[in-house]
Amino acid sequence: MDILSLHNLEPEEWLDMNAANQVACAGNQHTCLPQIFIPALDKRFDLKFEGQGESTLIGHNLGPRALIWKNTELFGEHEELGKLKVSLKENVDHAGTIIPLKGGESFPAFNRNTYFFVMEIENIGRMISERPAIVEAIIDAVPPTATYTFKNGPLNFYLEGDLEKQTVMILEKAQTHVSPY
Repeated sequence: MDILSLHNLEPEEWLDMNAANQVACAGNQHTCLPQIFIPALDKRFDLKFEGQGESTLIGHNLGPRALIWKNTELFGEHEELGKLKVSLKENVDHAGTIIPLKGGESFPAFNRNTYFFVMEIENIGRMISERPAIVEAIIDAVPPTATYTFKNGPLNFYLEGDLEKQTVMILEKAQTHVSPY
């Protein structure tokens, strides 16, 4: 069945084909290499975070499909900044899409994800952003082995609880290497 045929299905047919099924994806191993700028120090830092993430895949394999991200935590350490942690902000949707690039085939596919991150840097504090980070890659499987590129920098972060939302860190660019674990 091709994508056009999927779009023409009646709701009962859609459900009969399991096109709305939710499937837990095997987890991914992430290695994230962001560059940040700390205005108070007038200095850029190249960081490295490693960890795992999980998602739920919704939709038919001929797509488009949706991803709901959960349980994602990455850790690192920097000589000057101390211990590092990136996680997903609670009570916010972290989602993505997978869109096949060839008719009648699941892969290759374009994958775009949006995350509202919590960045914890030991010597600065716990920071959040008003906007999500958006990452994209062409993937050949789920879970993928791919390199995702950060698309909407710079992304300003402020200390959680700061009502004035003063920028204390700027995420300027990043690449994340992802593979199954």
